[in-house]
Amino acid sequence: MFDTRNLDTFQQAFLSAVTGPPPADKGLRVHYDTWFFGLVEALRGVYPSMEAAAGTEAFKALARDYIRKYPLDTPCLNAYGGRMAAFLRDRDPAWLADLAAFEWALNLAHHADDAVPSGFEDLLVSDATCALHPSAQMLWLEFDVTALPAGSPAHRPQSILIGRTPDDCVVWLPLSPYEAEFIARIEVHRSLFMALDAMTPGEDEMSILQALLARLVQHGLLISP
Repeated sequence: MFDTRNLDTFQQAFLSAVTGPPPADKGLRVHYDTWFFGLVEALRGVYPSMEAAAGTEAFKALARDYIRKYPLDTPCLNAYGGRMAAFLRDRDPAWLADLAAFEWALNLAHHADDAVPSGFEDLLVSDATCALHPSAQMLWLEFDVTALPAGSPAHRPQSILIGRTPDDCVVWLPLSPYEAEFIARIEVHRSLFMALDAMTPGEDEMSILQALLARLVQHGLLISP
């Protein structure tokens, strides 16, 4: 079945047979099943709340459908499963896609590169640059899925910021629209002062942003690249 005279050609052919449609060859089917069920377990590791909400057997069936539509395209299992939210977008219940997006963001935060967080003294230098920690990302959710699997989530549109603290704890912070806009401007301008100038906050808004900055610094979610 395989040309073993060339190692590279053999490896590519074997990989295609194992990761493609289920092979008829019984010997290859063992390898295929090992690969396939390994991906199911990888998805279970990324989406534990989804499994708890849907039930193990229902989740495994969903995972099998996902794997057939989106075969493994990366050598890193930690990077597999990122299309789950899009895969679930038109499925019931409607909040399932939000839960997938939330759990995938947690996974990304957990495995993201590290960086030295900034303190207030670093951020308040006039020419200091400012950015979110590599683990930090903003997420817009239509449903409050952060408390799952406890009950059915309420329809509560909100922005949250997800990131990893210096002690390797993944956290998420709810954001008001004004706070979310400020963080988006930090990402655009790469400067705390330029973001503030663009927002021109009044006294009340400045108090909101000061409290937000305190939370971001406390959790180590800002860096000076």
